[in-house]
Amino acid sequence: MWLSFVGAVLACLIVLYLPGYLLARAFPFSRFASVALAPAFSLFVLTVLGVAAFEIANPCSPSVLLAALLVICAIPFAVRCGIARSKRGSASHSVRELAVVPYDASLWKIAALYIAVAAVLSALVFCWSMGDPTSFSRNDDTTVHLSLARGFLDSGTLSVLHTSSFLDQGVFGNFYPAEWHVLVAAVASFFGNDVSMATNATVMAFTSVVFPLAICLFMWRVFGEKREFVIGGALVSVAFVGFPWGYVVFGQLLPNMISFMMVPLALVLVIELFGARYASSKASVHGGYRASERAKLAVALVVCLGAIVLAQPNGAFTFGIGAVLYGITRIFYQPGENRASVSAKHVVLAIVVFAVACGVWFALYKAPFMQGVVTSNWEATLSPLEAVVSGLAFMFTVRQGVQPFLSIVVLVGVIYTLKHRRHLWITVAYAASLALYIISVSTDGALKQLLTGFWYTDYNRLGAMTALFAIPLAGVGVACCVGWLQKLLHVRAAKPLAAGVVVVLFALCQFLPVSVGYGDNQIRLGLTGIQHQVHQRYSWDNVLTKEENDFVKEVMEIVPEGETVINMPQDGSCWTYGVDGINTMYRRMAGSGGRPSSQSKDAALVRTKLNEVATNSEVQQVLEKYNARYLMLLDDATSANPTKGNLRYKASDWVGIESVDENTPGFELVLSEDDMRLYRITW
Repeated sequence: MWLSFVGAVLACLIVLYLPGYLLARAFPFSRFASVALAPAFSLFVLTVLGVAAFEIANPCSPSVLLAALLVICAIPFAVRCGIARSKRGSASHSVRELAVVPYDASLWKIAALYIAVAAVLSALVFCWSMGDPTSFSRNDDTTVHLSLARGFLDSGTLSVLHTSSFLDQGVFGNFYPAEWHVLVAAVASFFGNDVSMATNATVMAFTSVVFPLAICLFMWRVFGEKREFVIGGALVSVAFVGFPWGYVVFGQLLPNMISFMMVPLALVLVIELFGARYASSKASVHGGYRASERAKLAVALVVCLGAIVLAQPNGAFTFGIGAVLYGITRIFYQPGENRASVSAKHVVLAIVVFAVACGVWFALYKAPFMQGVVTSNWEATLSPLEAVVSGLAFMFTVRQGVQPFLSIVVLVGVIYTLKHRRHLWITVAYAASLALYIISVSTDGALKQLLTGFWYTDYNRLGAMTALFAIPLAGVGVACCVGWLQKLLHVRAAKPLAAGVVVVLFALCQFLPVSVGYGDNQIRLGLTGIQHQVHQRYSWDNVLTKEENDFVKEVMEIVPEGETVINMPQDGSCWTYGVDGINTMYRRMAGSGGRPSSQSKDAALVRTKLNEVATNSEVQQVLEKYNARYLMLLDDATSANPTKGNLRYKASDWVGIESVDENTPGFELVLSEDDMRLYRITW
């Protein structure tokens, strides 16, 4: 089982890196930059191809889509190689790489360190805690994500413009940023359509490889002259509970996670677009890019932003905060210069840039197509003081854990940028994100909607954004702390000893099993909070148990293919379509999970009147319409120990289903194990 999981992780990495690397080299980016940028390129092209396939040749299998992805990315690479070969040795030869980072042989070693540290942390926090690579998080949003990925596989529809949890039944919806779901479906197609394992494999691939390499590229581009800062980032790239791990245990918000993970790549392209070109010699700078080269960088930025938006649009607003603040800084600092050039012209230009950004923000806030997002409201849950403390401790919510080590090193990083103001924009981005988090979690009103509405006013997402911008500062802080300790230790090998002390302190603060009661909750230390949440949410003893899942597999052997199985979603069956592929009627832990919707007279009639099927002609007509001949209950209403979820549950909503037993007219008991039942509807 774990061997298959490793294979799924490798398959995910191949899909993310091979096509995208070929395309990035065609621009042409340098080898390391091409590797780091590859996932964004692959995801964008893969998603666009899914839309095209729907219009041209629906249905389309994931294998065909992946083959097309590889061919389309390989063609420009082959053309670029052919042009380079034809010009080699001639006076007209002028092909230059878009270096993004200066060439340095040690960069690959540092990148390997990033991956090694992140892989260890990801294995401890995620793989070890979930226990079973085929398990899944018992979160409400996960019902939709698993169902959508499963629907892509079952229907052959891989278009983000036509998404639905009922694609297998021919119900096509509207646009949804389903880039992550397309990737999961592609990976699952190689492993018996095991959507839950493919989901876990993508989490592992992104947390252990994709994001660490993105942060590595960002750190090298911004702090390349300070190699120790780049190395310091390796320790903290996936160390924050708010991001990426908050998205793993809350929601799940995995599409938002990968959207944020590509933000550093887009910022690197912005820095490169408006900065100077690196020469091939170590850390030196010369001239600038030609117009054609800047055009290529602009295209690459559009592709990267496209990948961000197609995963989760609020990632583009997160990018916008960083990009605008970098742009204002760039007005005052020439590339490679540490001294600001301040003049009236520069000040006016900075004000204009900020004013334009605010104008765009307000225009999008008022745009009709954004109203469904910006009018969402998460009510305040903390006092302003609690919000400040939780933000500075990088805990954000009680689901996570306090991180004193990171609080200290981030503060050190902030102090460094206050002294070296060329990098102050990162601190301002972090401070702005922290302020937005505090506003979202401790206030309500029009100002909150305006400032945080693009993130649904969701303090979980805004806490994640705060952690994202804190990561580079933490890398700087780690390096500074190592340097200070090295000066204090008057012994041979002081540097590795100082580094060892910092790593030990980091490990203790992240994994020491200490907790403190706070109200009805336990506040844990560091990543132990995430470990606890992963273990709890992925447990086969939680809501949908292992025994119930085995029962579902037995049901699938009995129910004829194509027939709809009526279910009560709160008993865990809301996940069973996504996990097992059984054709259930209700696929979310609410009436809204039904086909076609909770507002539908059909869905409401089945929920409330199914027990009357023997005498109610309206119910009979609905069952005929949806070809529904079976009822599956994973927790009998009379069970002494039901494993149910209570989210949005009202007994009156489900009385027509939960009141059915073997004595109900029109129902025949087909399968029974413990408190699990399968009935054939026989009116």
